[in-house]
Amino acid sequence: MDWLEVSVATTAEAHEAVAERLMALGARGVVFGEADGAVVVTAYLPEEAEGRLEALAEEVRSLRSFGLDPGPGTVTVRRAREDDWAEAWKRYYRPVPVSERLIIVPAWEDPPEDGRIVIRLEPGMAFGTGTHPSTILALRAIEATLRPGEAAIDVGTGTGILAIAMAKLGAASVRAIDVDPVAVAVAEENVRRNGVADRVTVRAGDLVAGETGPFDLLGANILPDVHERLVPEAVPRLRSGGRIVLSGIIEAEAERMARLLFAHGLIELKRLSADGWTALWAVRP
Repeated sequence: MDWLEVSVATTAEAHEAVAERLMALGARGVVFGEADGAVVVTAYLPEEAEGRLEALAEEVRSLRSFGLDPGPGTVTVRRAREDDWAEAWKRYYRPVPVSERLIIVPAWEDPPEDGRIVIRLEPGMAFGTGTHPSTILALRAIEATLRPGEAAIDVGTGTGILAIAMAKLGAASVRAIDVDPVAVAVAEENVRRNGVADRVTVRAGDLVAGETGPFDLLGANILPDVHERLVPEAVPRLRSGGRIVLSGIIEAEAERMARLLFAHGLIELKRLSADGWTALWAVRP
């Protein structure tokens, strides 16, 4: 199957709006990068979306009418076969040290023998390889707050990376949820690959719909606008003393997310930042 690799050059203030428009076209996820001073939002779209790319470019330009500076607003397209896409990852995806305890290793490489907990990943057509600062921050926050034996949930699991880390750090049970069935399939395979299928359950779903909890820890590395939907749904599913880790947040949005947590009765415990990105975690009293 052929895919369209679509990249939009924009600004930090408009990147979420651009990501939402790519998702509306059928993207299974987005990745953020930087080039020539612009934020580059990249997604893989099905071929049938090609006829809607001119409209996408117009929608990006029209963000000015919503008070957002779209920046360059340029849309570039490259065709990619699914197997070519997977092989492209292997050319530059290398082990990613997360902390003194955690390291992410591609499935096709041998892990270093340094005593760290190894998370082995094959990204397939899902997102969440561990190379992005938002993923690393989420993993560090989870490592800092998770206690052995707890019940955890990973919302927007992608490749399953956060859920796998939760299990390997000692969670007794983990729910891994994603709205995209392709991500669910990739996450299930990565869960088996890491030997944690006895503790991690992966399923398709919209945020925490259908989940009753109660959970000791919820982790989500997703867009801030999705956090706004998630937090009010998540709080009733947390135990008293349960924590929530939010990542995927640019530093400019951190205060807005902190206010969101406070508005729903959560007490912020800490935040981590790196390369313009922030992760926050908070507790339900």
